[in-house]
Amino acid sequence: MAKKIKIKNSLFNKDTARNLIDDLKEKLSFPYIGARISTLGGRDNPVILLTVSADPKESWINGILENNKYRRFSIYNDGTVENFIASDMTKIRKFTAKSVEDIATRLDKY
Repeated sequence: MAKKIKIKNSLFNKDTARNLIDDLKEKLSFPYIGARISTLGGRDNPVILLTVSADPKESWINGILENNKYRRFSIYNDGTVENFIASDMTKIRKFTAKSVEDIATRLDKY
């Protein structure tokens, strides 16, 4: 994977990543939303790992996310959103978002 470089006009940084996660959880309309911050690319280059499910957690077969309809995304600080896993759901093409609202609108569309 190519190393992402911190951009001056980035969507988020190490200090604002938690706020972006909170905004996403508020704006997305999936029954289950899980998110965490990954700093494998370095502390100054965070990535948000987002998991959404079309089914509520209570209905998961054997309580396991992978037994249901779900997607996983990487959201890079330059706004690139990549769907790297899609189970029983249409995979979304990689795109570049300009705001949290843009991410929520595009993901809720599917």
